[in-house]
Amino acid sequence: MLANHTMDCEPRNDTLSIDEPEQDLIHDLGRRLTCLWSYDRCIAMASGQTELLQFWRLAKSREQENIDRLKTMIEQYFEDDSPTPRPRYS
Repeated sequence: MLANHTMDCEPRNDTLSIDEPEQDLIHDLGRRLTCLWSYDRCIAMASGQTELLQFWRLAKSREQENIDRLKTMIEQYFEDDSPTPRPRYS
């Protein structure tokens, strides 16, 4: 039987260098880039299966569009004239 373990998931303010929305954007970009790599692997594995190849290629294309939009949002968010002040390193 597994013991119940609880973890303290509260952010430690003394170690945060960016606020949560910035962190969420960057984390999501990383997740999507990993998915993009996975689509490449799926496309390679579906060799010779036309319908499956079309599906994976379409999924990859849509994910690439989402990544491009997310990159644009991150660039806008991190511009110097951003209306949201960001915490800085001490």
